[in-house]
Amino acid sequence: FTPRELEMMTGAVDHFLTWIISKCCVRGKAESLMLIVDMANIGVTEIPIGPLKACLASQTNNFMGRTFKIFILGAGALIRASFSMLTKMLDEFTT
Repeated sequence: FTPRELEMMTGAVDHFLTWIISKCCVRGKAESLMLIVDMANIGVTEIPIGPLKACLASQTNNFMGRTFKIFILGAGALIRASFSMLTKMLDEFTT
């Protein structure tokens, strides 16, 4: 991904999440978000670190405390170990 593509992607995700929070969440009842990452057929060297960091940083900065769970689907053992390092970038409310 180019820096411009990452900026556009995070902007689109931020816009989508803002819309979901304002239109679909029930205040005081359902305010949490879940992030689902599909890692099927991706090796350790193919992990899209840049987009993942951009997405997690955006969620941490713009939606603090709203990300309730992060699910990694189809990940091998090495990817699960690598993802544990990524979780250190999350805010204390998310982990």
